[in-house]
Amino acid sequence: MTARINLLPWRQWERDRRKRVFLGGLALSGLATVAVVVLAVALFDRLIDNQEQRNRFLLAHIAELDTRIAEIDRLRRRRDFIGERVRLMDRLRSDRSNPVRIFDELARTLVSGVHYAALAKRGPVITARGSAESPDRISALMRGLDESSAFEAPRLRGIEQAQANAAYGPQTAVFELDFRATGQTPAEGR
Repeated sequence: MTARINLLPWRQWERDRRKRVFLGGLALSGLATVAVVVLAVALFDRLIDNQEQRNRFLLAHIAELDTRIAEIDRLRRRRDFIGERVRLMDRLRSDRSNPVRIFDELARTLVSGVHYAALAKRGPVITARGSAESPDRISALMRGLDESSAFEAPRLRGIEQAQANAAYGPQTAVFELDFRATGQTPAEGR
């Protein structure tokens, strides 16, 4: 006689236990996956927040630097404007006595027997019209202007014989000549 042992319930229990272990492992791995995803999302959100905070910090400092750069540009323009004004005032101060110096040097270079009837200045060029006892006196005047440190490049534009003058006699010559003012005073040239 053989004993009959029914193994079916034990097998069923074993299947149920393995199924529970499998489902428990599956649930546990699902929970672990969800936890990893939640932690990854939290980590990435934190990294993004940190980067956005750094970006805001940088943007705030960039804006501050932009205002400083604008202030520096404004100060440079103001410095250039003031420098230009100072140069202009220096030039005006130095040019203030220029006409006096020019007339003084014109008187120094004037030769006896010559007189000016008109003087005109356009920029550095001076045009002189006048009369002289003779053309030789005009040549002496031009040499004097050429030797002067205040004038340069005298050029005779025209000379003609005038009617006899009681002051200069029958050889009276009327002339027109141009020369340039150098801007250098006689004292500076010596």
